[in-house]
Amino acid sequence: MLGDNVFIQALQELNNHQIQHGECSITFTYHDGRVQFYTVSTSERHNVASSKKQLGVTDAKSA
Repeated sequence: MLGDNVFIQALQELNNHQIQHGECSITFTYHDGRVQFYTVSTSERHNVASSKKQLGVTDAKSA
């Protein structure tokens, strides 16, 4: 059985990553019906410039 203390420990570990924009997952690995360890995976999102203004491109007509 998975105890509350394991969830709290995993949550504290996750909070240490201070994710602003991205995703996370926690995977629990069991052996003989008991949690042996957990894995915390995180990914950070980076936005890509999608407009001419963000890219710093100016229109030749307005220059």
